[in-house]
Amino acid sequence: MLNDPPPSAQPPTPTPPEQPAPPVPAQPQRRPHPLELKPSPRPTVAASADGMPRQQVMLHIPVVKPTVTVILVGVMVALFLVRAVSPELDSQLIQCCANNGEKVLVEGEYLRLFTSVFLHASVFTPLGDYSLGNSLHLVFNAYLLYLVGTSIEPYFGHTRFKLIFALAGITGSIVSVALSDLSTYSLGASGAVFGLIGAEAVFTYRHRKLLGARGQARLRWLVSLGVINLIFGAVSGLGLGGMRIDNWAHIGGLAGGLILTWFIGPDLTLKRHPEREGALIGEDVNPLRRGYRAISLYVSALLVILIVAVMLVR
Repeated sequence: MLNDPPPSAQPPTPTPPEQPAPPVPAQPQRRPHPLELKPSPRPTVAASADGMPRQQVMLHIPVVKPTVTVILVGVMVALFLVRAVSPELDSQLIQCCANNGEKVLVEGEYLRLFTSVFLHASVFTPLGDYSLGNSLHLVFNAYLLYLVGTSIEPYFGHTRFKLIFALAGITGSIVSVALSDLSTYSLGASGAVFGLIGAEAVFTYRHRKLLGARGQARLRWLVSLGVINLIFGAVSGLGLGGMRIDNWAHIGGLAGGLILTWFIGPDLTLKRHPEREGALIGEDVNPLRRGYRAISLYVSALLVILIVAVMLVR
C-alpha cells in the first residue's frame, strides 16, 4: 500500500546538476606610478651653466658670404704687387697716400686717413733692392683680416662689416696723427683689423651663452691676441725692436671696433623656426637701420677730435 504524503508537505526540490563556475574576468594591469618605477639610465646630454640638462636642437642663423673680406684682402695684395714694379712707383704711392701728421693736420690732406689703410711696408730697401722680409707686414695683416673677417662678416652683413672696417681704420689713423710725431709716416690695415678684433670680441661676449665653451675659447683667444700685439707695439715704440709699430693706430682702431659693435652690432635672439618644426632661428633684433643715429654721433665725435688736433697743431 502506498502512503500519500500529508497535504502540507512540499515536494522535494530537484537539485540542479553542478555547473563549472563562470570564469572571473581578468583585472586590468594597474599602471604603476612614475615614482614606483626603477630609475633607468639617462642619456648623456649637455648641461647648462645652472646644471640643468639642455636639449640639443637645430639652430638656423641667416648668414651671408664673406665677400667684402675677400675683396679687401685682394685689394691690399694687388696694391702691394703694383708697388713692387719699381722703387720709384713705390715711393710715389707712399708719398701721396701714407698717413702723416704734417700732411693731414697742417696741409689738410685728409684722404690719407683712409688710403693709408690699404698700403703696407715697402718690398724695397732704402737702396732699391728687394727685401721679401718686409712683406711680412702685409702677410700678417691680410691673414688676420681674413681670419676675423670670415668669422664675423657672415653674421654682421656686408654693409655693417664695411662700416666698422672703414670707421675703425679711420679712427686709428686720426688717433695716430693726433698723438704721434708729425714727421712720422704710417701705413697698414692693422688699425682696421684691430677694429674687427674688437667687433668679434663684443659679438662673442654678447652671445656667450649661445656659443658655449667654443665661444668662450674664442673670446680668450681674441683678448690674448689683442694684448700680445699691443705689448709688442709698446716694446717697438721704445726702440727695442727692429720694426716701428704704430701702436696708437692699434689702440684707436680697437676702441672704434668695440664702440661701434656695442651699438650697431647684431644681437641675435632665438625664436621658433616658422617652417621647420622643433628648430630655432636666430633673429637679429638690432638691425643696422636702428644704428644710423649711433653712427652719426660716432662720426661727429671723430670730426671733433680731428678739428681739435688741427687747431692744436696750427
